[in-house]
Amino acid sequence: MAFFCGADKALLDERRQLFGYSACYADECIPSCPADDVMPAEYALQHGSHRDNSEAACTWIPYGAIRSACKKSANALRLSMEHISLILSDLDGTLFRNDKSISPFTKNIIAAAQKKGILFGISTSRALVNAEKFLDGIAADILISNGGGMVRVDGKQIYTCAFSAEETRVLIRSVFAVLGSNAVISVDNEHGLYSNSKEELGDKFWTFSDFSAFDEGAMKLCIQTLDKEAVVKIASSIGLDAIDLLPFSDIPWYKLSKKNATKECAIQALCDYLKLPADELVAFGDDFNDIGMLRFCGTGIATANAIDEVKQVADAVCGSNEDDGVAKWIERHVLRAES
Repeated sequence: MAFFCGADKALLDERRQLFGYSACYADECIPSCPADDVMPAEYALQHGSHRDNSEAACTWIPYGAIRSACKKSANALRLSMEHISLILSDLDGTLFRNDKSISPFTKNIIAAAQKKGILFGISTSRALVNAEKFLDGIAADILISNGGGMVRVDGKQIYTCAFSAEETRVLIRSVFAVLGSNAVISVDNEHGLYSNSKEELGDKFWTFSDFSAFDEGAMKLCIQTLDKEAVVKIASSIGLDAIDLLPFSDIPWYKLSKKNATKECAIQALCDYLKLPADELVAFGDDFNDIGMLRFCGTGIATANAIDEVKQVADAVCGSNEDDGVAKWIERHVLRAES
């Protein structure tokens, strides 16, 4: 799939027919496309000027990278639902209600979609064990955990992306050097969940560690702080270009992971493994680390309780996590479209 900006429409139509691109013309997608002097820098760098019709000024890039600029019309959304192969949902703030439960109605809708041959998957920042314990009654075909650090398909691990033991040691030392000896850290990896916060000890899946002798890798390292400057300094200890760092919207923590340990990178690996085109995927999310996922998948849906940044990139907004928003959207737009 691709986005072709600045091209002659006849050329675009020809390429649509020849190569099967689900492509958008800039002036169709963005009727009020901004003038060059106010165009966001990243948009201009990727796409060039929308007023320059020369092919030399145009760039083919993955559609998922910019699909937020191309909001689907109601009709296009309906048509796209006729070819859905996989539904992916975040957990906290999306599929989970606020008490971390999943309603019987939601479980039934997911099962109904699977019965029609549609795969269902979870895409969460939670570690594998910390996600599975909440999924009673849901037979997820796919589980993307640790924010994209691991992908499992029918129990088979097909993708991992993690800090090495040495990178993890360097980051932990940097945390204490920058934030002090009382800094609170949590580490997720394939072996378990570790934290130096005694608040986590009530959960049987967590192991206490003061991290003084920690000698394992990490799919995700979380730091209790809102100080972005401090987090950037910590990340710089192994190189900013190697790290993806994101704040949580509901708690005062930052998440550090490898650059490719993101939901969108994990989903790309999943699509390659299953040989599925991204436009056959629907994804639901609510928080910062869902933005890339919603952009990558053919249809991205934000919950009503999602942060504004997620709603801005979504194709549509469903009901809230407290109101079975994901399930009701699937019932209306996927199951009825399949009927």
